[in-house]
Amino acid sequence: MCEEIECKYCLSHDVKKNGSNNGIQRYYCKSCQRSFSNKPPRFSDKYKRFAVMLYFNNVGIRKVAKFLKINPTSILRWIKEFHKKWQDSDNKKSVNSNKTMDI
Repeated sequence: MCEEIECKYCLSHDVKKNGSNNGIQRYYCKSCQRSFSNKPPRFSDKYKRFAVMLYFNNVGIRKVAKFLKINPTSILRWIKEFHKKWQDSDNKKSVNSNKTMDI
């Protein structure tokens, strides 16, 4: 077992090595039965926020993709993720403001 490795899905330490893919070690979680690698993300959050900011400042997805030299599908996925996080935080704010108004 690999005690220092933590499952990125269920945060369990009950994992074992499960081969490698392109030189990246793969792990298998015995708790949630999912496979994962310990590879860092390809793009940082700062880079993703920059791409989304360009899009929200009226630069098209294809132009942003060409400028940053990445796939337009990646940018579209980042925009959707940002929108979901924004909606969730907006819903939390409205729930909190409703609670304070009821009192």
